[in-house]
This record gives sequence, C-alpha cells and structure tokens, in this order.
Amino acid sequence: MRVVGRFTTEEEAENLILKVGNDGTLVRVKDVGRAELGLENYFTKATLDGNTPAIGLVIYQLPGTNALETAEAIKQKWRNSEPPFPPA
Repeated sequence: MRVVGRFTTEEEAENLILKVGNDGTLVRVKDVGRAELGLENYFTKATLDGNTPAIGLVIYQLPGTNALETAEAIKQKWRNSEPPFPPA
C-alpha cells in the first residue's frame, strides 16, 4: 500500500481503498476495521533527570487484559533483566 504524505484525519485513513472488485465495488478500511491517528512525531530524546541519556520504552496493554497484572508482569521482566544494565 502506498499513500502520499500522512493522513491528517481518521476519515482520510478510513476511506483508503484496499481492494477493487471485478464489478468495480470498493473495499475501504472502514469496511473492515477502524483507523486511529497516531503520534505526529515519532522522534524523541529521552534523558534521566534532564541530563543523562536514557531510552524510552512504550508498552501497549492488550485488550481484555488486567492492567495491574500487566504492570506487575512488566516489572518482573525488568527485574530479571537488570544485571546487564548500568546502575541508574
């Protein structure tokens, strides 16, 4: 799929044509799903205390999962991964 530029509204994305049938019928994104606008700028600079370079990590919770259990699972994974990281 190729698009020119970025979508500025959800409607633009929802009206994107995915398929043209043999009889000329159009299948658009809104016919099979939904569209959401994401970030305008994906470039970030992370620092710890405003000075030390850091890494930002984005985690999305899956639909239908428990937020508290998800947070605890993330913390446990992080604790198990600490040895290779330098101290904060």
